[in-house]
Amino acid sequence: MPYSIAKLVSEGGKMKLLFIEDEFYTREGIKASVDWLSLGIDKLDVASNGKEGWEKLSEKPDIILTDIRMPYKTGLEIAKQARDVSLECEIIFLSSYSDKEYLFTAISLSSVAYIEKPVVIEELSNAIRQAVVRREHYILFNKLRDGDAPDDMSKLLPDCSHHNSKLILNYIAEHYSDPSLSLASIAEFVNLSPAYLSDSFKKDTGKNIKQVISDIRLDKASELLRTTPLTVAEIAQKIGYRDSNYFSKFFKQQFGVSPHGYRDNAALPDNSHNETD
Repeated sequence: MPYSIAKLVSEGGKMKLLFIEDEFYTREGIKASVDWLSLGIDKLDVASNGKEGWEKLSEKPDIILTDIRMPYKTGLEIAKQARDVSLECEIIFLSSYSDKEYLFTAISLSSVAYIEKPVVIEELSNAIRQAVVRREHYILFNKLRDGDAPDDMSKLLPDCSHHNSKLILNYIAEHYSDPSLSLASIAEFVNLSPAYLSDSFKKDTGKNIKQVISDIRLDKASELLRTTPLTVAEIAQKIGYRDSNYFSKFFKQQFGVSPHGYRDNAALPDNSHNETD
């Protein structure tokens, strides 16, 4: 797509991270060990307990990195508050506890990762890197929905309210031309199981993921057939289909006419790259 994550970053997409940790040595060790700038973190804000972290939510961080069990306010309470007030941010949890209840709550809050202490810096850095990418996708999703992007796909994106659904929709809009795009690859991106992801997305949007991918690809195909002299095989490749014959059959099922027939009906002028049926 012309309006991409790379373009978004070039327009000034540095991130603000709020780090909440009550254990002094853990807090100072992570602060000193993580290469924040290389991960895309432009501003690091630190809170030494849950109360301070709670108050700093008003500064609207892009990413929250928080311990779970702290005085005054727990990390889970802070994350729930962020979601309750519709704060658009990514969340990473740190914990000395591998309690399943904590883990399930973290999943329900659409967290990026749940990292057990003692913290391995490489693991934490990877989680922060993933959080930055997810946040960039979320920002781009809002641009698409608001019609700010030159290649506007807003009409194809179903209404949704869940944080993960918005990430998924933008990920699809950004990667529809990749033949390997699938439920499994999207599930890996949002760090959820394919079954859980498919079910929650369908409940939130009323559509399944495969349907949304097909809608975007076919819309792009029809646009290319109307406005370019590209061959059907070239268009199939551009929108993520390896097999042009499969694409042609699927296109006809959906539109009631072959790609060639669709192009003829669109009466594309100066079609210097005509094909034979």
